[in-house]
Amino acid sequence: MAANPIYIETEEEIPEVIERIRRTSGSDVPLVLPARSRLGQSRFNFQLLKQYANQLGKRVAIITADPAVQLMAEESGFPAYNAIDQYGVVPAGTLAPTEGTAAVAAAAVTRTPTPIPTNATPTRIKVVQSRLQSKAATEIKPGRFLLYFGSLAVLIVGVVGLAIYVPSAQVTLVATATPFSVENLQVDAAPGTPPVRVRTATQSKQTSGTFKATGVQSTPATISIGNVTINQNCPAFKQITIPLGTRLNSTTGLQYALKSDVNLGGNGTSADAPVIATQPGAGGNLPAGAITSFSSGAGAPTCLLVFNTSAMGGGADELKKVIIQQSDYEAARSALEQQLRGQIADDLGKQVSAGEKLSDAIQFDAPDFATDHKVGEVVGGFNGTMTLKAEGAYYSPDDVGKAFTAALQKKLSPDQELIPNKNVATYTVTGNAGGLLSFKGSANGFTAPRLDVERVKSRLVARTLGQAKADLGKLPGVSSAQIKESPIRLPIMPLVSSRISLTYDIRQGAVAPPKTG
Repeated sequence: MAANPIYIETEEEIPEVIERIRRTSGSDVPLVLPARSRLGQSRFNFQLLKQYANQLGKRVAIITADPAVQLMAEESGFPAYNAIDQYGVVPAGTLAPTEGTAAVAAAAVTRTPTPIPTNATPTRIKVVQSRLQSKAATEIKPGRFLLYFGSLAVLIVGVVGLAIYVPSAQVTLVATATPFSVENLQVDAAPGTPPVRVRTATQSKQTSGTFKATGVQSTPATISIGNVTINQNCPAFKQITIPLGTRLNSTTGLQYALKSDVNLGGNGTSADAPVIATQPGAGGNLPAGAITSFSSGAGAPTCLLVFNTSAMGGGADELKKVIIQQSDYEAARSALEQQLRGQIADDLGKQVSAGEKLSDAIQFDAPDFATDHKVGEVVGGFNGTMTLKAEGAYYSPDDVGKAFTAALQKKLSPDQELIPNKNVATYTVTGNAGGLLSFKGSANGFTAPRLDVERVKSRLVARTLGQAKADLGKLPGVSSAQIKESPIRLPIMPLVSSRISLTYDIRQGAVAPPKTG
């Protein structure tokens, strides 16, 4: 069964028709147009009607006896019919059309739909007037003339408004970017000074430790000395000389040697002589009477008697003592400083705020180091205490990246621009006290021709599509240009630049790794 048709008034405008279609519950909507309907006077009306019908999900058919209107409807994508009976059966009880539609309604009859032969001559709807029009009904009245003139003005304003504000165009330009890099860049920063935000913080730590002494102090062994008495009991010798170095035996087996020549007279004479132990150490300290004879290899006559009347002394063993040496001191100092540096770096790292980074160039003061013993003291170990102060500098990596990008931008020609968010900076950080930082390195990025978007859009206003594409193709660096219009495709660009949107699509490959400075 055919859907209930919508009978269009002669004076109805396109917005009213669209609203009536929107309120219709069915998806199939036949529109019955009377003769001289304003809706059927413009192809543009049918194009707008088609767009909104698609948006509302309605299948609209045009029913009119005017062949020209049928042709415009079919060109806009609508099925067109001469009469209601060619579209479908009119349901019983359908309300009669209002004034202005009587000519179409009178042609509606109830019968089975008959397809229209392709070679058939269109059948016009027979106009049946219920009564003759009077002269008063046909003559132009001033009030009605003003109404018609006002409606026409509104229509013209609406059409102009639609032409200006409704159509829009999306322009997409594709350009190819070029790699660009600069080395040996340097950006200096200080607290409170652009371009990099820097702040400082101080930290102080103290620690103690016990350390072993590894130095050795050696005391050499000493040799025992003393005196012996030699008696001459040899009647056959009138004089005897005993040479220096002659060895003497002791009761412990240790030998002693004469420290000088000894001259003896005849029998019964005696002499005292100094002697020294042949080996160092405390073992040479012998009591009196321990030296008893000359060594058998000394060559001295056996009739000579020798003995020590007093103890032999002065001998001592080698002595080694543990002391603090300079290397012990330096090792303790280094260990405590390394420990404190790590603790301070950890504490400074915990103070990093969002968007900040702690510079590795932490400025450490000279450490204050003290011990309870000094170098050279004879001790087995010592205690050391150290206090260390340091200053850390915090900076914004984003600011550094922007500064390197700005430095990169200065190297470009005025007609080039950097591609945003495609720049890579590599740098090292050095610092001095007071938060003075230097960032040295290189930066890589991509460049493309600079584009004045507003100027380009203004040049496209009211241009034909062919002219617009030709102009866009002449832009430096642009490899392709696309134009999409909505809600309908028109032969010209929008009449105002605000209805033109422009996308500058810059394409590039991977960023090459930058070289460090």
